[in-house]
Amino acid sequence: MLIIGTPKMIKNFLFIATVFLSLLIFSAQDLFAANVSINAPVSINEGTDGVLINSVELIVEYNQDLLSFAGYSDDNAIVKLWINPPYAEKGKIYLSGIIPGGVPGLYDAKKNELSPIPVVRLFFSTKDEGEAKFSFIFSKILKHDGFGTPLLHEELGSLVTIKNNPNNDIEKQEENSANDDIANSSNPPNSPNYIFWTILFIAISGIIGYKLLKYRYEKLSK
Repeated sequence: MLIIGTPKMIKNFLFIATVFLSLLIFSAQDLFAANVSINAPVSINEGTDGVLINSVELIVEYNQDLLSFAGYSDDNAIVKLWINPPYAEKGKIYLSGIIPGGVPGLYDAKKNELSPIPVVRLFFSTKDEGEAKFSFIFSKILKHDGFGTPLLHEELGSLVTIKNNPNNDIEKQEENSANDDIANSSNPPNSPNYIFWTILFIAISGIIGYKLLKYRYEKLSK
């Protein structure tokens, strides 16, 4: 079974979808502020009852009127060798990758003490209020048995409710172009992350500028 799940809301400027190896399931439980991006993993899990698998191919559909795909990360994830890295096109995310040597699906949805195995983390930014649906258009998981045998599994979609932050008005994100959907990463201009990196960049630039001026002064003094 394919699962996508979301834990409790954490305020941030990105809505993060985490793809896990377990039973492939979507399950969303929380409300999200439209003008405050969310750091709330939506997990895709796949449980294989200990069967080794070495290939994953997925197509996930999402509501592009409410969400914008902002990139992905495979840090601490098992899929490092991508056939097609995650990319968005017309409200769908396509991804496929292999796991050399295979990996056992250790996660069992019936046993809460076991943890899911991350495949990839997908990042989204919110655009507006509404109910955003996630669903699997296509999914293929292959066993690591030397024959590429498909692993039988079920799929379950999910619905995420996006609500306005009561302390602020909804700030709609303008659609620039279709290429924005395929960007590797994205932060709104008023994002704390954006401000932090801007300040850090200015600080580093100031330090470098100061050192260059000091070096030039010392050189001229000689």
